[in-house]
Amino acid sequence: MKCINCYKEIKDSLKFCKYCGTKQPADRAAYEREHPELAYALPEEDVSNLIIQQREMEAKQKRQLEEQQRQLEEQQRQLAEQQQQWEEQQQQQQQQQQNSYVINATMPEAYGNRQEPAMPPASNPPAMQQGGNMAPQQAMPQPQAGSLVVSAPQNAAPMAQCQHCGQVIPANAQTCPYCGVPVHQAHYNASQAVVPSVATMAPSRPAVEPYTPTPSDGGDSKKILIVIAAVLGVGILGLLLFYLFQKNKATYLVTDTNELFFSRKGGDKVVKITTDGNDFDIKDHPDWLKVSKSGEGITVNCASRDANDDRSGTIMLKSGRISTPLKVTQRAYATFIKLSETNISMGKDGGSRSITIQTDGGGFNYTAPDYCTVNNLTDQGFTINVNHNSGKHRDGVVKITDGKNVGVLTISQKGVCSSCGGDGRVTCSVCYGSGVIYDWNYYWNYSYSYSCSNCDGRGTKQCSKCGGSGVR
Repeated sequence: MKCINCYKEIKDSLKFCKYCGTKQPADRAAYEREHPELAYALPEEDVSNLIIQQREMEAKQKRQLEEQQRQLEEQQRQLAEQQQQWEEQQQQQQQQQQNSYVINATMPEAYGNRQEPAMPPASNPPAMQQGGNMAPQQAMPQPQAGSLVVSAPQNAAPMAQCQHCGQVIPANAQTCPYCGVPVHQAHYNASQAVVPSVATMAPSRPAVEPYTPTPSDGGDSKKILIVIAAVLGVGILGLLLFYLFQKNKATYLVTDTNELFFSRKGGDKVVKITTDGNDFDIKDHPDWLKVSKSGEGITVNCASRDANDDRSGTIMLKSGRISTPLKVTQRAYATFIKLSETNISMGKDGGSRSITIQTDGGGFNYTAPDYCTVNNLTDQGFTINVNHNSGKHRDGVVKITDGKNVGVLTISQKGVCSSCGGDGRVTCSVCYGSGVIYDWNYYWNYSYSYSCSNCDGRGTKQCSKCGGSGVR
């Protein structure tokens, strides 16, 4: 079976993991039903190899995606160039049609812009008599009174007759400017072309709508746009399917820690996540936590707690079919209290001193000697005040407590030396204050005395406790 903490293979009979020491559940089957991710978990030594293989695979897939993207961009650029060329050709064709229409429409204006009578088919120019006069039977009709007579110019361009409407049109016209019907006989013999006189024109002509060229309806442009949209749609669909495939093919999801601990004050912590999936989701978390994605992992924000009991919960992370739990615990008391100073010494006059606290708790209690007071106690620090000392030297202890954790501050205050009583000198321990040492000569059987060398005959010596100052 696998260890529930490090996921290494251990014997089924073991109650504790021989690698990490984690206690194994008594009911293994029930635990595996509640934690299905244990079946997919990998040992830590295999995770690094999987990570290296996954990174190589991701790099290869990234290069393939970049190549596909480059090819797609090249196709889009070519389609855009073809679209632009097609639009330019359409514009040129429309401009040529408009120019041709303007030229054809303005040609009859050279002859008074009057409607010509229909010419008889297969008519020839009137025969000329000798001397240059027309034959009597083919004389040109004379114009009526009040009609405008305009003679055709000698160098006029050859003209032809539309076989559909009978109007006179230029010989090189491809389409009749009056009825719009194409001219089938494109070339006429200039010697057979007839240029009638304006005098023979009828006084009125039936209204004929001029030909107006119809611009392109843009059907080809719509087809090209549809093709472009289809190509882009297929590309986007392919990327989406690839993204979903990558996201759902994760084989592991590992966090850099198995459990988070927050103090009573709460705060923010970042958890790094490693997975071979394309992405991961935050499926569930306790309501007293705020969990969000950040960089390569998640950021967990824990609110402060005023209650006197601990609380815990589980953040569930998921990538594809792999789910990984992350346990979170918030303690109600401090786990450590560290003071900036542990021993301070004050003079006889007393004074105050500021002490800072490093802790993960808050709401402290304290005890102090009767000659000391603690002010402004917070989770950041406090101020200790020591009163004037008119008596002997004194020592005391200030304790800052939060649950089972205690911070200790020892205070020493100078006062009258307890050894010399403030005199600075003590009785000589050799002569007992006499300054003389008595001795007995057993050979001669008599006594004698001499000055004490320990106190120089004074009987007292300097206090070693206070150094002769009388203050300790």
